[in-house]
Amino acid sequence: MVDEYDIDELDRKILTKLQEDGRKSFREIAKEVDSTAVTVINRVDKMKDHGVIKGYTVDIDYRKLGYKIVAAIELIVKGEHLQEVEERLFEHPNVSAVYEITGDTDILLISKFKDRDELGSFVVGDLLDSDMVDKTITHVAFDTYMERHNIDLEELETVDEA
Repeated sequence: MVDEYDIDELDRKILTKLQEDGRKSFREIAKEVDSTAVTVINRVDKMKDHGVIKGYTVDIDYRKLGYKIVAAIELIVKGEHLQEVEERLFEHPNVSAVYEITGDTDILLISKFKDRDELGSFVVGDLLDSDMVDKTITHVAFDTYMERHNIDLEELETVDEA
C-alpha cells in the first residue's frame, strides 16, 4: 500500500512548475508561485523525503530517435514468478512502464522499439521463451495521439473541489 502525502495549494503549484520545466531555478519558481526561494527549497526537499518527487527527467520524442513502435503487452505469468518477471521487465531498456493489473492478465507493460523485428525478438525471445510467462497479448499503436507522463495537478484540484 502506498502512503499518501497531503499536498496543499503551494505544493501543487510548485509541482506544476517543476513539471513544466525541471531545470527552472527555485528562485524563478518562488517568483511564479508568490513565495520565497527558501520556502520552495524546503517544500521540494520535504516532497523528495516523502517520495513524492522521485527525480527529474526530460520529455523525449522517441520517434525522432527511431523508436517508431509503441507496444502495450499484456502477460499471463506463472503465479510464483510474478515478482521476478516484473523485476526483469523493469530492467529491460525498451520497457517504460510495468503495471500489475486486474482482469484476465497479470501484467501490462508499455514499451518502445525501433522496428517490428526488435519487438518480435523481445516478445518471442525474452517473454515467450521464458519458462515464467504463459501467454502474451501484444497491442501495437498505429499512431500516438497524445503521450504525457504527468497529470495537471492544478486542474485536478479544481475538479476535486467541484
